[in-house]
Amino acid sequence: MRDAGINPRAIAGQWAHNYPDQPDRHSELGSGYGGEAYPNMSSMDWAVELFGWFQYYLKDIGEEPEPMVQIQTHDGQWHVEETWPPEDMMWQLESIGTEWSGSGVVNGLGGSVTLASEVYENGVHISGLPTLHLDVSTQACNGGQIFATLYDDTLDLRLGHATMDVRYRDGGYNANPASPFSSYTMLMEFNPLDVIVPAGNSLRIELTENGEDYLPGPCATNPLGGLSIDGGTIGLPLIDRPPNHEAWFLAPPWWDQQDIPE
Repeated sequence: MRDAGINPRAIAGQWAHNYPDQPDRHSELGSGYGGEAYPNMSSMDWAVELFGWFQYYLKDIGEEPEPMVQIQTHDGQWHVEETWPPEDMMWQLESIGTEWSGSGVVNGLGGSVTLASEVYENGVHISGLPTLHLDVSTQACNGGQIFATLYDDTLDLRLGHATMDVRYRDGGYNANPASPFSSYTMLMEFNPLDVIVPAGNSLRIELTENGEDYLPGPCATNPLGGLSIDGGTIGLPLIDRPPNHEAWFLAPPWWDQQDIPE
């Protein structure tokens, strides 16, 4: 948006389909779905942010708001960036078969595959949209689907997910046919994540045919269907934000009604 000459500002926290200043709703989030950030995801300056924005863009009053992105890690820490993913983000590519282990067949009859990373001795800060480029082979069915869930394996904590039907392996909105006993590379991408993997922890990715509320794939109930995982590459978008980095900040706190200062 900035490259196109548009002034953007975003606040992205670990809340569900609610506004940032609703701490009573934020407390309902479960583990792996924002709960680890509670109560720090409650940003009580949301209305102030909107007011300045609307004053300038709707009424031509005041100064133009500065473009920025306030983004929150999965465990509740806030950092501010000029854009997101940050411009200093670097890709770390890791291969299945070397840095990651795992192989097998994913199908709707219970076949699943676990991909396991090595230990990140110094920890990593993932900030962006991780990629999962899977090399797969179809079985005796002309299709298949992957639902990938990313975990902090050490904590057994869900971090995010990606999903794809092999017919959309090249990305975009157009389906391409798939043939039995054929090899393809599925260019998958996880939902946006801002995750800190502590030093000494490792990651894992669980591959299943279905997950969450997604529809079954075309071969989900076919005993001869599924996808064989033959390898691939995992891309981690990493940034370096040490504890003393200027990007970290504390969001305005929230109080119980009886504790609001006069």
